Amino acid sequence: MDVFLQFGCLLLLLLCGLGWFISIKSSKQPRSHSSKMLSQDK
Repeated sequence: MDVFLQFGCLLLLLLCGLGWFISIKSSKQPRSHSSKMLSQDK
């Protein structure tokens, strides 16, 4: 069970890092601003 727990924690950390990396990358792109404006219009 310990191995599964360690694997789960590692996977969680990896997912968090990936989401953080994507959020930073998308924030630098001007596309995110246009998408926000489109969502507000709706």
